[in-house]
Amino acid sequence: MTNKGSILVTTLWIMAILALLAMGIGFRASLEVRLSKYNMDRLQARYLAKAGIEKAKEYLSRDINEEYDTLYECGISLKNEETPEAIFGAESNKLGSGSFSVHYTRKKEDEEGEEGEEIQYGMIDEERKINIKLSNLEKMANYKEVLKRLSSNFTEDIINAIIDWQDSGDVRLSGGAEGSDYDELGYICKDADFESVEELLLVKGMPIELLDEIKEYITVYGDGKININTAPREVLNAVINDEGGRYDGLVDSIIGRRKAEDDMEGTSDDGVFKDIGEVLSIAKGMDGGKPGPNFLRLDPLSNHFTFKSSTFRIISHGKVGRVTKVITCVVNKDAEKNPGLEENPIKYYHEE
Repeated sequence: MTNKGSILVTTLWIMAILALLAMGIGFRASLEVRLSKYNMDRLQARYLAKAGIEKAKEYLSRDINEEYDTLYECGISLKNEETPEAIFGAESNKLGSGSFSVHYTRKKEDEEGEEGEEIQYGMIDEERKINIKLSNLEKMANYKEVLKRLSSNFTEDIINAIIDWQDSGDVRLSGGAEGSDYDELGYICKDADFESVEELLLVKGMPIELLDEIKEYITVYGDGKININTAPREVLNAVINDEGGRYDGLVDSIIGRRKAEDDMEGTSDDGVFKDIGEVLSIAKGMDGGKPGPNFLRLDPLSNHFTFKSSTFRIISHGKVGRVTKVITCVVNKDAEKNPGLEENPIKYYHEE
């Protein structure tokens, strides 16, 4: 009986070990299946995001509106009953087991003036932002003033270091950084224009917190002009210097015109400026119908504004199951409409 009992115990142990091995092999196989599916979903999501980029580029090339862009109709020409969401939303772009959408998140003011966020379908024109390339700025003093108004965290030393990074000379501005100042960082001062916004982090003394604060308001693309139909309040305040209503709420009046009857931006009834005369007429109206302080402030800035944009940021989201892939690129619309105009119309490309 003792031998039989030992054999039984041994057999039970062997069965238990085999069961554990089977469970381990099963878990490993299940894990590999899940990993394989994740990688397949990730690859599909990537190509769906690429499809979104191509669709956006196609709509840019078909834009027939040569007069203006708005937040709602940005770089595209909508036909009757069309909406940006119907073109770029996920519901309209289902492919296989996934979908893609082209959208971004922007700040939104409610009726009480409180800020929130909302999804805006379509593209972002780079002309709604302040161009920080030194070659696009006519006067260094204006450059400094605009940046300081954009953020109180822009100190004179940081701005001078940004200028030193881009200018071709070796003369260090007060508090700036040139040549040997970069030896300890392991690279040299560029002495040329920025090629991306992220390049700001290479500038000595530039805090990442400041970049996070301002990155949606600055650009290195385009000719430096600001699209007055799409620029956010923060950019208009920095350019016009209307923070705190210095010019009787000139920026409020411009944005009020853009909001139109529904008192909201980014909708189908957005008000539009088509030329500088329409903008100056608002300033005149605030001055009692004749040139006054608002007109005299806005008139010298006339050459800094535009109404139609040429460079656009496309943020495409490909999704399969729980996997999302985001691709961001910046393209020149004129090059998209006229192949051969530029060797590479894509100015920036990034996959997350």
